[in-house]
Amino acid sequence: MICSNKNYYCKEDKFYNIAQKFVYELILDYKLIIENALIIAVTDSSLFSFTLQLELNSNNNFLYTRPGNKFINWEKNCKFF
Repeated sequence: MICSNKNYYCKEDKFYNIAQKFVYELILDYKLIIENALIIAVTDSSLFSFTLQLELNSNNNFLYTRPGNKFINWEKNCKFF
């Protein structure tokens, strides 16, 4: 899990150092990261809108809906274009 605002891992966790590299980067720096991710899970936010504009290499693209609090695969369940 990578969050652009906060590292949610404990310092002792094996993923802490990896996640820390992605905190507070510029939005355009996330472009290649998101495009090449194996699984993409975003909330209904500006990052989701940004992600929709990218050329994604994954078919595992999930939107966490608010309200409703569930993950949906936007490629299968939503028609944006």
